[in-house]
Amino acid sequence: MEGVKFVACKMTADMMEFTQDDFIEGVKIQTAEDFLKYAMDCKILLYT
Repeated sequence: MEGVKFVACKMTADMMEFTQDDFIEGVKIQTAEDFLKYAMDCKILLYT
């Protein structure tokens, strides 16, 4: 991939009872705090 990273929300994954195995390879599950720390250094950020 061209530097694209996929991040799943830990709280949502927990609420939906998803585990790491439920996601495609390369998806990271992060807390909102960890995601925001990472997002501060991103040049482009898309989220929904």
